Amino acid sequence: MRVLVACEYSGIVRDAFLAAGHDALSCDLLPTENPGPHHQGDVRELLREGWDLMIAHPPCRYLSYAGTRHWNAPGRAEKREEALKFMRELYHAPIEFVAVENPKGYLGQAFRPADQHQPLRVR
Repeated sequence: MRVLVACEYSGIVRDAFLAAGHDALSCDLLPTENPGPHHQGDVRELLREGWDLMIAHPPCRYLSYAGTRHWNAPGRAEKREEALKFMRELYHAPIEFVAVENPKGYLGQAFRPADQHQPLRVR
């Protein structure tokens, strides 16, 4: 299975898939902390490269309830919408199995409630 681990620089999830015998690649704007297959850059550059599974960990800074006291700060609503757009691009990627990890927050209102019992989307 070809596995893309989006928004991961630690390499931990990628390395678990590699250890299980899968072809896995991590991708993040930051360099990887552990040597291994890693693309440093925008994950959207890789979404159409024939992956079977993507596990995505998009940044939650503007989506999590943890920052609600800042939600009305100038510019914050625009950043929240940008974060939502990015998450939707990952969710709707042309990949058969997609799982998106994110804490409770804005996604539950603007997108859909969290579901931990099955993948977010299976085509």
